[in-house]
Amino acid sequence: MILITADQDWQEKWNTPREHVPHFTETSDVGRDGTLFLLTFFGNPAVDEAGRSKLLCDFSLIKPDGSFATEQRDAVCFDPDFAMERDTTYITNITVGFKADSSEPKGSWRYKVVIKDKIAGTELPLEAGFKVK
Repeated sequence: MILITADQDWQEKWNTPREHVPHFTETSDVGRDGTLFLLTFFGNPAVDEAGRSKLLCDFSLIKPDGSFATEQRDAVCFDPDFAMERDTTYITNITVGFKADSSEPKGSWRYKVVIKDKIAGTELPLEAGFKVK
């Protein structure tokens, strides 16, 4: 799942005890000089004998004209040193911050992520969008 938020304190909201469910303010647009954070979550990846997963991500942020603001392939987006727990939601270590300064074009932007589970040999494509006003 991709979540788009303007919450400057998203890390503090996420880094809480497991019993506490964080609540983020989702948004789909941003005005000039506003900031968004593009967060990618997942659950139940395949694990090795030690209970660890290995995920790589391709991600890109696409401008309204179709050109890439950023693009990266095979980024290590989750490679924990702890055993995974079933039925738990995790956040990747790929977080894109976006600042809508005056040089950024107005219009619809797209954020694409492909989560690659290297143990299971599967891929999960995700996409979300927001509008710069």
